[in-house]
Amino acid sequence: MDTELTSLELRVSKLTTQVADLSAHPLPGPEGNISTLESKLSSLSSRLDDFEAALGDEPTKRLGTVMLRKDLDSLREQSKADIAAVHEEMTRTFDLMKWLLGLVGAGSLVSGLSSLFTRRESKKEASE
Repeated sequence: MDTELTSLELRVSKLTTQVADLSAHPLPGPEGNISTLESKLSSLSSRLDDFEAALGDEPTKRLGTVMLRKDLDSLREQSKADIAAVHEEMTRTFDLMKWLLGLVGAGSLVSGLSSLFTRRESKKEASE
């Protein structure tokens, strides 16, 4: 019974120290969070009001922004297609240049070998 009593006293003393610690450092209440949210909401509301004021009450301006977005999207897609076409054309030109340079190199090699053999034949005929 004494051991139970001492363990209970120990637990009570721990709980009192924990309560004292919590009361010394109170947690921020919901009032701080609410005021922060209210300030952010008012800032967002003022920004939305400024945007609506810039657009005005004319429906053509409001529809114009949507149309501009669609135009920009189509322009973006068209530029991607153009870039792909240019890349394909550059690849084709690069392959053509490889073939042409290969043919020029092969032609010069054949020409050099031909002149080498004709010199040897002419030297043989001259020595005979």
